[in-house]
Amino acid sequence: MRLSCLGLALLAATACTGRRQVGTTSKPIATAAPSQRVPDPDPHRDPDPAAQQPAPATAASSAASEPDLDTLTEPAREEDRRQQFAQAVASISQQVGAPISAEKALADMPCGGWSGPECSNLTLGIEIAKTCAPIIASFHRKKTAEITSVLADAISIHSVWHDAYGYVWRATKKGPGYTYAGCLFSKCDPGDLKNGQVDGILYQVGRLIGAIDGPACGPGCTLSL
Repeated sequence: MRLSCLGLALLAATACTGRRQVGTTSKPIATAAPSQRVPDPDPHRDPDPAAQQPAPATAASSAASEPDLDTLTEPAREEDRRQQFAQAVASISQQVGAPISAEKALADMPCGGWSGPECSNLTLGIEIAKTCAPIIASFHRKKTAEITSVLADAISIHSVWHDAYGYVWRATKKGPGYTYAGCLFSKCDPGDLKNGQVDGILYQVGRLIGAIDGPACGPGCTLSL
């Protein structure tokens, strides 16, 4: 977990220092010129205490500003990833010369794109993201909520390709398997679903924040969904 956080933090730092400096984009609020201001009819009047207090944040606005990584387990998002997984299997298997239909992929692996044995709800990726989001945000000069949103997208993309490549390798012994994005942070066993998780998430985060050039399907891949 520490290694994964460090890797994600370094990736975010690279995006800041290597390509562009990410800082505040807020502009100062313009004020009216002195001649345009409306004079206070009673300059000695005490200011209204209520006017000095910021408006309380509503529960709805607070929830909207803080993306919840647990939404990755919602049925609609699950279905989207399953369909993408099936398409990815068809594309990968065609490329390696051992075609597998999308229908067969879903029948053999109903949890494809949902990640892990018995549809484990992306538990590993979500826990990594929750732990690392504040660290990455501090490096990237972003709010934790913004980085959390990037991580949620990265996990969704990774889960599709990780499962698709792994399924094709187990069925045909061809392709990079679960280690489609490398195996710096895991064993280089393409047939073990525990491998390639951190590397895959790191790769997808790098793509999304602009630190890495490459397609969603992995370094040097030419496939698309």
